[in-house]
Amino acid sequence: MQRQRWLVLVKPPDDHPGAVRVSGPYLSRKVPQAIVERVQAACDEATDIGDEAGGYAYLIPLERLGVRAALAWALRGERG
Repeated sequence: MQRQRWLVLVKPPDDHPGAVRVSGPYLSRKVPQAIVERVQAACDEATDIGDEAGGYAYLIPLERLGVRAALAWALRGERG
């Protein structure tokens, strides 16, 4: 079984729709979690994140998607 790998996804403010930066994969959760926490703290301090207008960072598990799973996610997202 393959170990879980992690990605860091950083998005700019909402005036850049769809633009993101992705870093990884990381084999340990510790390093990417530290990056995410540092970026989130700076974003929270600089802006009112309640309206999601600022940028942000997310820690995402890397997964393998087949075409069917990718299409389902793209068409339905979390509702699927």
